[in-house]
Amino acid sequence: MTQSELESYLTKHATLVPLGEKKATDTSGSIVSYPWPWADPNIESQTNAYQIARHWTLPVEFQEKARQCKSEERRVYANEAEKYLILTSSNTIHVYFYTETPISIQLTVPQRIQYIQLMNENQSAIGVSLTGQVYYWQDIHEDRFIDCTVSLLCNKEHITAMTLLMDSSQMVLGTSSGELYLIRIKHPSLVQSTFYKPTTGVVSYITGIFHTHLPHVSQTELPAHAEPILQIKAMENIIYAVSKRFILVWKIHSMTEIELVSHINLSSKIVSGVAQHIPASQLSKGNIKYEVIDMDLIADGEVVLLVSYHVPVMGDYVQYALISIVMQPFYTEAQVVYTTSIPYSAIAHTVTPELRVTRALGFVTLNNAVVSVSLDRRSVFEESVVLRKDQVLATFIQEYTEFIKVYVFTLESGVIEFVVCIDEIQGQRDTGNLYARIVPSIMDRETAIFKSRLEQAVFFGASKQSPLVFPLRPEQVDVPHAVKSFSDQIMNMNCKLFPSCENMDLFLRSRYFFERRIMILLKENVLIEMVPQTIRNELIKRVEYYLLSFILWEFHQERIGDNVSTVYWENIITDLVLEPKENLVQDLLIKHPFRILDFLNKVRSNVLIQGIKMKNAKEQMTLIYSTNELMMRVTQQTYRFEKKYRKNYQVAMNYDDLISSQLNDMIFLLFELNVKYIVNNNTDEEIMNSDQMKIMKESLYQLSNILLDILLEAATHTKMNIEQYQYDYETVRKSVIEGLCKTNLCNKAIEVAEKHHDVSSLVVSVQTSRLSPQEMQEMNSKFIQLFQQDYYNALLTYLDKDHQNNHEKLILTLLSEHSRLATHLLDECIFLKVAWKYYLQQKNYKKALESIQLCIQHESDPTQLKLYDSWMQIFEAALLS
Repeated sequence: MTQSELESYLTKHATLVPLGEKKATDTSGSIVSYPWPWADPNIESQTNAYQIARHWTLPVEFQEKARQCKSEERRVYANEAEKYLILTSSNTIHVYFYTETPISIQLTVPQRIQYIQLMNENQSAIGVSLTGQVYYWQDIHEDRFIDCTVSLLCNKEHITAMTLLMDSSQMVLGTSSGELYLIRIKHPSLVQSTFYKPTTGVVSYITGIFHTHLPHVSQTELPAHAEPILQIKAMENIIYAVSKRFILVWKIHSMTEIELVSHINLSSKIVSGVAQHIPASQLSKGNIKYEVIDMDLIADGEVVLLVSYHVPVMGDYVQYALISIVMQPFYTEAQVVYTTSIPYSAIAHTVTPELRVTRALGFVTLNNAVVSVSLDRRSVFEESVVLRKDQVLATFIQEYTEFIKVYVFTLESGVIEFVVCIDEIQGQRDTGNLYARIVPSIMDRETAIFKSRLEQAVFFGASKQSPLVFPLRPEQVDVPHAVKSFSDQIMNMNCKLFPSCENMDLFLRSRYFFERRIMILLKENVLIEMVPQTIRNELIKRVEYYLLSFILWEFHQERIGDNVSTVYWENIITDLVLEPKENLVQDLLIKHPFRILDFLNKVRSNVLIQGIKMKNAKEQMTLIYSTNELMMRVTQQTYRFEKKYRKNYQVAMNYDDLISSQLNDMIFLLFELNVKYIVNNNTDEEIMNSDQMKIMKESLYQLSNILLDILLEAATHTKMNIEQYQYDYETVRKSVIEGLCKTNLCNKAIEVAEKHHDVSSLVVSVQTSRLSPQEMQEMNSKFIQLFQQDYYNALLTYLDKDHQNNHEKLILTLLSEHSRLATHLLDECIFLKVAWKYYLQQKNYKKALESIQLCIQHESDPTQLKLYDSWMQIFEAALLS
């Protein structure tokens, strides 16, 4: 089978170009367009509010070097605006410019660099190691540096943060002891000084003996219990440094004078902020533990903190939150203006998230994801780029008036472009904004957002080439409503991402495929139990009807030249729908899929009536076996679907309600119609010897197999009405085997009886077959060996009661050849007319006498009774002698 249009969309690889080149175009130079966003292999997700796309690969050389690095040692810096990538690992630094003429530069240092930044229009670079080694390259094209060692206060002290000041001639370093260092680039040397002046007292005096005090640029002493500096940011002449509990604000007056203008304890404000995101039942401010992870600036005086928080009920896990803080005039006070929780949890200290912010949004970069959340009170926007099996190397943000663009550089998937439309996420609810904060119902809003995410997962998550996953984590969400509403949109054809019905094949395939994915995603995200059984049943039935629609369309297309079947179908559809249409088949499958069972039942029931109207027997048989094939196909495929999905997705298995069970009932009736037709035409040699009859008989055998397999499944696995299902199976089994025999398909009847262990019917099938006596004897011997006593008893009982043929010699032979089985049979008092002769051969006159007395009870013919009387006298005399 050729690949369908839907499959071609879902398996198509994205057209990626090397980083720095323009997006891929077609041969005419235009950007390739697709009818729906999910069909475009370069688009990974798209709504009115955002788009996630992929257009570029990492430079091969850079990617290979990144792969070779251990993940814990690898640090990547990216700048899409200035078109460069930096990779630090071990004792090398790789700088790659992806401009029109790509440039690759390698810098070598004695030890691994922890922080690095380019400067002076990317001609220079400065890097710092954890131990305080500072390296400066005035020209990165020449692998020559000047360096200095920061005079750290003790052996255990290490560098924890770094930032360049605005003019790029100075750099600030923070350390684990809470110290801040100012490094001034004064080529050919690096001049270092501390922010804090040395403390006075004995400890400072003793320290000074072994450690030369650096010049200081402020008159403030380092507090006695200073905390490690976690992050430093600078804006114009203001420097912000944050530790676990404090934010410090410094003002630069000159290169040699810096003033500490604020030292604010944020601990209680952070606890209060994260407490808003902890359920009341778990809340006690005394048990909230937090850590500041990162900091970034929106503007001067507007700070955003990324914190992790934990309460005992969370075990080893932590959750993350953003806390937006505004500094009051003169930086004397800090006020928390907004907090938001990040939909991500991790085992404490196993990941190191990074924070980047814009005026409207905060972006948190994790090992395998980038989470975007609104920092604006008007919006509750929160969406993520989550990688399937990949790692985020770096992110870079570009802010525009109407949108924000984030470049996510990954190890294996190239560069992912995440674009968020600001107007869409900050508009009023009546503009269609799903993320509007002010709404009549919070649950309705969250349900609509969840439905949108489900829609993205259904359509964009279907691509086998997508590097993304679409996790669904509902909070305050009416999951059943979201699921049902989305399914209704597909059913009513008002889903924007759904193909139109102009392309029937694509429409029908897509309707089945995407509707089915709803159930798949519910299971993958452990949400099945949140959807009531009634809705689950309805959804899976919709999927089955959509499957039937597609099967019917495919069958119809295969027989596009079969006018007999086409006209027959159209007549039935007209009776069902009662609406005259030009394209009746399309209309049924698109608008009335839930009437397909009615349609199939009419196709089945009217096939002989319609056949009478045919021009000749050939057309009539063609219609019958075409109907056979159709019914087999729809029944088999729905049966397979139900076996696979109903159990997996926890949908009740009530066999009476199953579509395959209803179709199987139709197959039984169709089987009987076939038998009736063949028997009625048994004397017409032309019909019986035609190719059409051969095909029809073969399809009859296939019908019998499908029919009994499904009934056996029901009888074997049902937990309700067990006796009724078993009775139905045995009754139909007998009818099927007899029907095959009636149509001279005795060998097929034998196969069916053997497969389904119907010994009684198997005996009848073998004896009434057209096998030669030798073949029949071999067949009986085979089944006696296979089924032992069951077959043996049934065979001899059948032969004994077959009044049309005299099997006396055969029965005596079977009794003699299988003495053990014969003894057991006769001991069960199973009556055989020739049993007395068998006992006579054995010279067991007592048993012979008893057997002949039984024969007298069953006999009415005077001649035969006289014969029996004579033998009785003989046996009585023999017993007296």
